[in-house]
Amino acid sequence: MMKHFISILDFSPEEIKKTINIAIAMKNNQIETPNLTKLFWKKFTVAGVFEKSSLRTRISFDVATAHLWGNYIHLTPENSWLWWKESWEDVTKVVSSMTDLIVTRTYSDEVLETMKKHSSVPVISWLDAHEHPCQVLADLMTIKEVFGSFEGLKMAYLGDADNNVTYSLAYACGLLWIDFTCAAPQEYQMKEEKLKKTKEIFMSTSANFTLTNDPQWAVKWIDIVVTDTRTSVGKGDEEMRVACLLPYQVNDEIMASANEKAMFLHCLPAYREKEVTSSVIDGEQSYVFQEAENRLHAQKAIMLHCLWCTDYLEVKHSIAHPGLWISTQVVMWAWLS
Repeated sequence: MMKHFISILDFSPEEIKKTINIAIAMKNNQIETPNLTKLFWKKFTVAGVFEKSSLRTRISFDVATAHLWGNYIHLTPENSWLWWKESWEDVTKVVSSMTDLIVTRTYSDEVLETMKKHSSVPVISWLDAHEHPCQVLADLMTIKEVFGSFEGLKMAYLGDADNNVTYSLAYACGLLWIDFTCAAPQEYQMKEEKLKKTKEIFMSTSANFTLTNDPQWAVKWIDIVVTDTRTSVGKGDEEMRVACLLPYQVNDEIMASANEKAMFLHCLPAYREKEVTSSVIDGEQSYVFQEAENRLHAQKAIMLHCLWCTDYLEVKHSIAHPGLWISTQVVMWAWLS
């Protein structure tokens, strides 16, 4: 079966954990990435379809593809007229017929569903209006590096709860049994449909899910404090949003209310002195730049997972095989569909 990744829910808890473990192994040079090209029977090509601009997402997928010895093609409204003249259905059929993987950053989850339905190759969502799954995999990777496991952890998100990062984080925490508290003003709480889905996920585990409008209470005894920009691309009413959400700023007082060794995460770009103070983002508890770097390694693991699919093979010795060469004592996927 073809493996898409347009929602964090497209991966099972076990797939999330294994993807993170592979990402960490690649980051620590426990897997020799130049040899990964041999895992594929041919050199693969990734089509990046950008409807919405980015820095970290663009760089991480471009470099990740290069590290895996693939080709990357970048398509935007400025350099391609494809989706201006054709339907997304037709565009998807054409692009997928010439490439091995489509990664897309769009404003609309309807576009993602269309691409998923009509693509002959896996589709990965860089971001849409409702979720940011690749970012959250990098967040979870950073958490695993710092704490060693997910067991018993508590996370708090402060700010706009009707946010793609918030939704993906909430879903992921539910899947991995991480307690999740979301602090937001009433005007920016989760939408009813997403809230219902979140509650259903947490009801299936022993983790706790809490909504509040009190940021100080939200971070009590918390291990991970997360926020996001108040001025996301594509959203209007920025001045009103910034003013309304200012009480949910992550500052020294907020971090002091959390656990002594609590970590701070932000997917970036950060607007200092708005959603977070410079003293926090540059402080010892901040892992935002480690988190940003981890986009690269998480992206590689996600692409491997979607291209190869889902069982893992632990290789203890060097193996020579047509189309497959893995170094000694390297742990790698042998995804068998």
